[in-house]
Amino acid sequence: MLQNNGWTYFNLPNCIAPGQYLLRVEIIALHSAKNSGQAQFYQSCAQINVSGSGSYTPLSTVSFPGAYKSNDPGILINIYGKLCGPDMDGKPYIVPGPAPITC
Repeated sequence: MLQNNGWTYFNLPNCIAPGQYLLRVEIIALHSAKNSGQAQFYQSCAQINVSGSGSYTPLSTVSFPGAYKSNDPGILINIYGKLCGPDMDGKPYIVPGPAPITC
């Protein structure tokens, strides 16, 4: 986002069934997340109308609050490696929440 002056772009999967959806987009600041309750959440929501010929409807959904726990791997995490840089010692980041929809 820094390279795009605060903008990010994404495509909704074309398999999603037509209808009304609540789209949630968020940034989780992890610079203090090594301590429980210190991850910072910045979110926005938009009511969207999906049209098209898709037929996929999610089998399960999540609710906010409640989708994350304070000790989830992507929420309670020390992102700073042994060299004090944000590299997590080469370990991959585990994105919290449900898996993204794929077609």
